[in-house]
Amino acid sequence: MMRGFLNGGTFDRFGQVGNYQMMGQFWWVGGLLHILFWVGLIILIVWIVKQFTGKKNSGTALRSEVKADDTSLAIARERYAKGEITKEQFDQLKKDLE
Repeated sequence: MMRGFLNGGTFDRFGQVGNYQMMGQFWWVGGLLHILFWVGLIILIVWIVKQFTGKKNSGTALRSEVKADDTSLAIARERYAKGEITKEQFDQLKKDLE
């Protein structure tokens, strides 16, 4: 066999220099890992940008206020149904909660 002219390797019977079949049937793993690396990096960058630019708990506060109003109205309805408050008191509570 002849010596390769660039890296001191040898030519195989197909004229290739070095051991080009090193990865064999798993050649696709390198490409897949490369794609996963870049997708992960993009997701990480987007997450970091959202953490530093977004408002903290912006949607949670609004949802908890709506839930609290619904709960308060439900309690007022329950008290009215039990007869603990009069219709006028219930109407006033309902008006205040809306």
